[in-house]
Amino acid sequence: MKLHSIIPILIVSSFSISCNSNAKENEVKKSVDSGQNIDISNSKALIKEGYTVQSKEDFLSDNLLIAKKNKLKGYNSLNIKGHRLYKLDKRGNILEKHDISNNYSVYSYDKKNRLVKSENKQHTTDETYYKVIYKYSQTDSLIEISTTKYKDSKPTETVTKNKEISLHANDVRSKHFQNNRSSQVFFNPEKSELVTYEDEMIFCCGEIMKGKNKLTYYINEDELIDSLIIVGLEKGNRMKFIYEYE
Repeated sequence: MKLHSIIPILIVSSFSISCNSNAKENEVKKSVDSGQNIDISNSKALIKEGYTVQSKEDFLSDNLLIAKKNKLKGYNSLNIKGHRLYKLDKRGNILEKHDISNNYSVYSYDKKNRLVKSENKQHTTDETYYKVIYKYSQTDSLIEISTTKYKDSKPTETVTKNKEISLHANDVRSKHFQNNRSSQVFFNPEKSELVTYEDEMIFCCGEIMKGKNKLTYYINEDELIDSLIIVGLEKGNRMKFIYEYE
């Protein structure tokens, strides 16, 4: 995919990475330094600390958790500063996904909240890479996928599949907004924390978190994510992201 050195003003003004220490970050660092971090395969210790296992299917995610499903209703956007900007409709559906690269994705939905079109585009120059159209039966089963590739904004190839498709409308949304790499999600109601573990993580800003990483998400009273601290379990390096809603 094409990249461009000129990043749109909207994206540049919206993204920043926070590396400052605070009480929450120090608390996570303390658990790393004292050897209290739990191996990715050992959930029993987290459960003893008061965490409960949450279903990954309850969350929108890419390589980071975005939000619990149905909690973004009424917001126009979510900015995970330094990572991605999501534009939303009134129903909480993700309409656009931007990062600091020149590329972005656009999504369209029907009246039944089913994803009917996804497009991958670039800002400068305005161009579409590919477009996917989804068609459903009256019972919300996916019956056709039509993928069109573009070059210089002109369609070059369209492939349509309408056989041996065994996906529900919800599965189509999950394909775009659910990270299957994530480990189990653990929630501690007393600490208002969600914890997951991820192997090597690569971010569009160029930052790489090698090895195993502990991700601690801090939840507010509206059940939305306020912030995230990522700690590398091997080197102790850290990243922090702030979630802003409008």
